[in-house]
Amino acid sequence: MHEEGEVDGKAIPDLTAPVAAVQAAVSNLVRVSAQGLSRERAREVSLGPRPASRLPLPGSLAASPPR
Repeated sequence: MHEEGEVDGKAIPDLTAPVAAVQAAVSNLVRVSAQGLSRERAREVSLGPRPASRLPLPGSLAASPPR
């Protein structure tokens, strides 16, 4: 199949451009993610650890005292 360059009599399309586009997108995501992690770590060091979120729970989920 690949040696002949055809599948069912049809030429296999050139995938060089789409593969390069996906590779560039993935590389960009990895770079942006690494930058975000670096900024978050720097912020945590300068501000200290973030306090736990203290959102009020709905009455049905809040712990009620035993009866």
